[in-house]
Amino acid sequence: MKSRLLNYLKEFKSERVVFKIDDALERLRVSRRELEEALFMLEDEGYLTILKIPPSDSVVNRLKSRLNELDASFIMGLITETEYNKKWREIVDVTSPDATKDLEPLPSQNLTDLLKAFRTECDRLEKLREEKGKVDDKVYSELLKVYTGIFLKVGNALKNYARALITALRMIRDELERLRVSSEALELDSRIRGVNHRAELEVLEKKSRELAQRILRLASKAGFPQQPDAIAKEREALLKKLVDELNQAEKSLQIFKAKALIEGEAKYRIEIERFEKMIQELRGRVEALRNELKTPEAGENLLKELGSIHDRLSSLSIDGINEETRRSIGEALGLIGAGLRVLQKLTGEIREERPALHNIPRLLEILRELPS
Repeated sequence: MKSRLLNYLKEFKSERVVFKIDDALERLRVSRRELEEALFMLEDEGYLTILKIPPSDSVVNRLKSRLNELDASFIMGLITETEYNKKWREIVDVTSPDATKDLEPLPSQNLTDLLKAFRTECDRLEKLREEKGKVDDKVYSELLKVYTGIFLKVGNALKNYARALITALRMIRDELERLRVSSEALELDSRIRGVNHRAELEVLEKKSRELAQRILRLASKAGFPQQPDAIAKEREALLKKLVDELNQAEKSLQIFKAKALIEGEAKYRIEIERFEKMIQELRGRVEALRNELKTPEAGENLLKELGSIHDRLSSLSIDGINEETRRSIGEALGLIGAGLRVLQKLTGEIREERPALHNIPRLLEILRELPS
C-alpha cells in the first residue's frame, strides 16, 4: 500500500502535492482509513510531510497519539517549553480546527501544582453548592458555569498528564530493554569469539546514564523527590554552581532578546534558541537536584495527597459534573498514582553513579509494574 501511494504521489511531479481524498481512494481502491494510515506511516518514515488533511476519527486519533508522545517528551525534559508549544501547534494545525478544538497542551506547572489547583476547584464548587437556594438562581448558574469550566480544564490537564506519564515510563522501559539486549549480545559475543567490545559497551553505559537523567527529570516534573544517596554538602555545592550558571544564562538571554527587539529577531534567533534550551536543561537539573536534597517522606506525601484527592472526587456532591466526567478523572488519578509508585522505586534504585548496565534488569523489573 505504501509503495502504491508513493507511486501515485510521484505522478504529480511536484514537491508540493495537493489531491482530493476521493480521487485517491478511487485510483488506489482502498478504504479511507487505509489511505490515512499509509500517509501517516510514510510521514513517520520521512518520505513526506502532511501539511493538511481532512478530519476523520482515525486522523484525530493519530494526532492525539502524536500529542501524547510529545507530552511525554516534554515532561521528560527532552524538549523545551518553547519547542513543545511550537510542535504541539504544528500537530493540531494539520487538520480542521473544529476537530481539535477540545485538545489542550500540558500546562507548565508540575503535578504537585496541578493537584493543588484541582483541590481548590473542588473546594470552590462545594462552597458554591452550599449557597444554592440562598442566592439568585441566575447568579448561581453563572458562577456554576465558570467554576465548572475551570474544574474541567484542570481535570483535563490531569488526564493528559496521566497519559503522558505512563507513555514516558513505557518509552524509558523500551529503551532500557533495547540497551539490555544490546549489552547482553556484546557480552555473549565476547565470551564466544573473544572480541573486545569495550568501546561499544562504553557507549551503552553512557546511554544508560542519560536514561537515568531522564528518570530524574520526570520525577522533577512531577514534583517527586529522589531518594537521597550522596553527601549533602557535595550536592549543595553542585546545586549552587548550577544556580549560578542558570542565573548567568537567564541574564544573557534577556540581553539577546533586548538586542533582537532593537536590531531584529532574525539576527539573534540562533543565540536566543540556544540560551532557551540551555536554561530549560539547567532548570531541570536544578529542580532534580533540589528534589534529591529533600527528605524521602516528601514522595510519600505526594502519593497520600493524590489518594486524598481521589477519595474527595468520589464523594464530591456538585452540580454540573456528570458521572462519566468524574469517572474519567478518577481513572486518570489512578494512573498517575501507579506511575508515581513506579517512579518512586526507579529513583530509589538510581545511585550516585547512576544506573550502570548491570542495574538495567532491576529497573526493567520495576517497570513491569506499569498498568497495561
